[in-house]
Amino acid sequence: IFITGTFRNEWNKEFNLHLADILESKGWQIFLPQRDSEQLGNRKETFLQDVAGIDQCKMIVAVGSRTQTANWGFEIGYAYQKKPVIVITDQEHPVELMPEGAVNKIIVVKDLDAIDEYFEELIENVKKYL
Repeated sequence: IFITGTFRNEWNKEFNLHLADILESKGWQIFLPQRDSEQLGNRKETFLQDVAGIDQCKMIVAVGSRTQTANWGFEIGYAYQKKPVIVITDQEHPVELMPEGAVNKIIVVKDLDAIDEYFEELIENVKKYL
């Protein structure tokens, strides 16, 4: 599973890592760009590593809250018609038009920080699309 979510702010960095830990605890292999690809060196190499991560995964889980960046949108668009994509976002941050059209499922929650409240729905959808 490839997790896409910005890591330009501390909340997203921490949430992405927490989400990866939870999914890995269920036995799934996770590619998390902030952790699993070079982010400080050659930009082309970072791009190639991230695209390879998408190519090698079976699905995308996109964190859509707070900051939906061009990188986030590209990763969803690149996966479109190749891999299932699930977005989790909150009520205050709807998914933009183009990414919305490219995803299989959008899970809208009241508060992303309350992951225990929607975790089972996320897991069921991951199982459904894998």
